Amino acid sequence: MAPGGGVVSGREPADRVRRTVARNLEERLAAEIAGGVLRPGQRLPSERTLSEAYAVSRASVREAIRTLESRGLVESHQGRGTFVRPQGLERLVQVPAGPVSVDDRGVLHLFEVRAIVEPGVVRLAAQRARAEDVAALRQMVEQQQALLEAGRYTSADDARFHVRLARVSGNPVMTRLVEGVMRMLGEVREPARRASGLPASIAGHWEVLRAIEAADPERAAAAMTAHLNRARDKALLMLRIPLPAAG
Repeated sequence: MAPGGGVVSGREPADRVRRTVARNLEERLAAEIAGGVLRPGQRLPSERTLSEAYAVSRASVREAIRTLESRGLVESHQGRGTFVRPQGLERLVQVPAGPVSVDDRGVLHLFEVRAIVEPGVVRLAAQRARAEDVAALRQMVEQQQALLEAGRYTSADDARFHVRLARVSGNPVMTRLVEGVMRMLGEVREPARRASGLPASIAGHWEVLRAIEAADPERAAAAMTAHLNRARDKALLMLRIPLPAAG
């Protein structure tokens, strides 16, 4: 049994290693894109070539490319391959390509940014979500529920939901900002979550999803605000940081 009553799958250590390898490859490719080594419009090498060049499994290559695609750095075309995307407004915000150091004050600052930005993100998402966007969000939350029940839900899974919401908003600057904030928080939240043994919850994700399904911007914003308040308090508890004074 995992701390907090969750069941630990025998696959969890292997899954964690694969995610780490994929994350490292993602960061290396993102750095090459940022540095101009991989240019806009350039086709990425094949899975096999990347696997051999970086001495990683093809599964890790696929996971890294999926994450790069979710970040808007590459795009896949059926039968043609994966290409570096030309960058536009999203380049106003640069997502860290490698590990970052976040202190206690930094954690508080990042949650302040989330409290300002993400309710606005879901207002737009509730207004602009297409049927396929709503279906994809529901599928993501259902998958998160399954991971949670299997004791395999992580901060990275949480981050993917928030980034997907930002993409549904249709605003590339907000998407990059949310992605950067979640990346920085993930560096401290996941180790603290594992050490604390506090149970995870996606109740807030369900609340936000239902509001978006109802195309109700104000309900979505209120659900996100409540979710972020709970997430902030839990993160500060895990990290043993005093709660900020009211007002």
